Amino acid sequence: MRDHGACVQQLTIIPGSDVIGTVEATREVADSKNILSSKSMDSLEYRAPSRLKRRLFFPCRSQQPAANQSGGFLVWGASSSVGSSVVQITELAGFTVYAVNGPRHNDYSKQLGLSACLKYNDPGVVDSIVEGAKLANQKIDIGYVPSPGIQKVDGGIEAVQEALELQKKGSSGKKLTSCFQFAEAGVKAIHQLEQELGVQIVPGTEVMRDVGSHHFVHAGKSDKVLVPQPSDDPHDPLNWSRAWKFSTIACSLALTFTQAIGPLSLAPMFPELIKAFDSNLNDVIDFTGVAILVLGFSNFIWVPISTSFGRRPANLASTLICFGSAIWRARAKTYGSFMGASVLNGIAAGPAETLGPAVIADIMFLHERGFYQTLYFSFYVGAIMAGPILAGPMSQFSGWRNYWWLNVAMHAATFFACLLGFPETKWDRAQLAKLSSEGSTEAMSPSVEKAVETSDKILHAEHDSSANPGLVENSTTEKDPWLRNGKPGRAQFRLFQANKSPWRSILMDIWIPWKLFAFPIVEFASFVVSWSLSNFLAINLTQTPSLEPPPYGFSPLAVGLSNFALLVGAVIGLSTAGPFSDWVSMKLTNRNRGIREPEMRLPTMIPYVLIMILSNFVVAFGYEYKWNWRAILIIGWAGSGIQTTALPSIVSTYAVDSYKPVAGSLFVSITVNKNLWGYGFSKFIEPWIEKSGYVKPIMTNMCLTTLWCLFGVLFWYKGKTFRVLTKDSKVHSM
Repeated sequence: MRDHGACVQQLTIIPGSDVIGTVEATREVADSKNILSSKSMDSLEYRAPSRLKRRLFFPCRSQQPAANQSGGFLVWGASSSVGSSVVQITELAGFTVYAVNGPRHNDYSKQLGLSACLKYNDPGVVDSIVEGAKLANQKIDIGYVPSPGIQKVDGGIEAVQEALELQKKGSSGKKLTSCFQFAEAGVKAIHQLEQELGVQIVPGTEVMRDVGSHHFVHAGKSDKVLVPQPSDDPHDPLNWSRAWKFSTIACSLALTFTQAIGPLSLAPMFPELIKAFDSNLNDVIDFTGVAILVLGFSNFIWVPISTSFGRRPANLASTLICFGSAIWRARAKTYGSFMGASVLNGIAAGPAETLGPAVIADIMFLHERGFYQTLYFSFYVGAIMAGPILAGPMSQFSGWRNYWWLNVAMHAATFFACLLGFPETKWDRAQLAKLSSEGSTEAMSPSVEKAVETSDKILHAEHDSSANPGLVENSTTEKDPWLRNGKPGRAQFRLFQANKSPWRSILMDIWIPWKLFAFPIVEFASFVVSWSLSNFLAINLTQTPSLEPPPYGFSPLAVGLSNFALLVGAVIGLSTAGPFSDWVSMKLTNRNRGIREPEMRLPTMIPYVLIMILSNFVVAFGYEYKWNWRAILIIGWAGSGIQTTALPSIVSTYAVDSYKPVAGSLFVSITVNKNLWGYGFSKFIEPWIEKSGYVKPIMTNMCLTTLWCLFGVLFWYKGKTFRVLTKDSKVHSM
């Protein structure tokens, strides 16, 4: 104020435990109702504890109050030093002030110009505020409850009641603070953007270009808009350098590979296991089937852990348990003991099916996810293909137990690699976007977790049901200084992340996967993934009984090495499906004036569905009529490898794009569906083949896979309709 000729010659920050923000003045100035007496001072800036920065433009005392510009403004604690300043500032800015105070300060409140002030200890104070706002036909856009944020209570005006309840219980002298940010401003901004684009914006719909005065953070010099928009924090996983992202992805893929390689590697060992445990083929197939079944439901343990305490503890703990199960398998002496080790392996290997997609969604931008999702599926499917390749030779030449000692070594190496190279990727991303227009700034989002530190930098946002990421005015657009230059902080290398309400998070993570089964897009993805992978499972479970007898006469070594055909197919799927999916999506986005819909990935399913049909024909009729083994492996098995990596990655990425906030729970839904079918398939495939031959069971499975894939046509035309029906679901704000 020194430069404006106000009554104080030095600018200081207001001290005191009741500070909820900072008025650029001394305490004496803040306590004075003549703070704005200087005619030379045209505006004053107020900074709130939530780090929300809002510029209020108002006239001097000699001028008339400004016209109402933003509806109601709640001030809780209007008689405090800062509260009294806020009351004066907001009144002059044109807000209707809803003030809450202690009854002994009513006289002082009247001196500030308030005609009425509600009592803070009135049990019905929140209802009174709401009723008053309704009668005045106003919306309370923003408000503050005093004190330095010792304990934060989020959730809009309803949180005031929660704060009162906490105060009644006692908080050891610590005051409570609650930052209110209502969705109305965000809804207005979305409606404005929808009018400019002529498109309904719902979860999953992304704006991939600048629109009018709204500009976004771009991928370097490219015209690609980054979705989600990164924050300006160097520790934000989206901002990490390429080296740290590579390290994280490499560790995640190593975990996927080492955990997935065990449960489905037994096929070449079946003859040796039958001898070792004096059993039969159907019984040793149960080692695989039971592990698959348990693995699917194990994610009701691992996903709640990764959501509540972080990806890192789920990664490390599951790897240690896999380490123990591999030792148990190697030392098992009886059928029951080996079955117990298989069950433990199934429990521990759950993160192989869910952690990878969650990590990809944490650290990769939308336009990158297609490739990395396919990379994840290739490592996952590659592991279950590589398992038999390794198990066959080792079983024949060094004994099947040594295969499990190899697993012990791989799990140990993965654990230490993840301990050092896998920081926590879960990030409480600010679900906040910002719209600036004609000198005023409005924050938008119904579920604000944190606010940005300055209005002169781009505000970054994760898209949800009522906010689109990163809307800012041209004059405030600034490239994120930490993009590709950030790194993990020390806190991200802790063994787990603190959670104030872990049980609530855990219960929600148990419930959400079942809720997602009611969402058509999730059901579509679950069925396509389940049946696509069951085509591979058919080959895995039938390779030994089909290739060992005449006319082929394959040894366990030859059966194991035959899986290279599947692996080559998986590599082809990796090298084509991800880039092809991203390329098609971007082409369709450009044709759609820069608006991306998740359904734009679905056309890329077409060539892989045709490959799936061809490969099943060759395998079924080749087995049945004893075709040349080269045709079966090169066309049938390799084609199965291609579709097994391509189709699941395309549809699962589609589902994640539609419901990104619950990516982990989404994969639990997919895994449960997949593994239930896989277990059932493993139980009836051999008896059915013995009774009817290879053609009927394999071709029936192929027809079901084709049926579920054909639903992609429905979702191409009506997928957005299904997303509109679920746009108000709470899963978008989790």
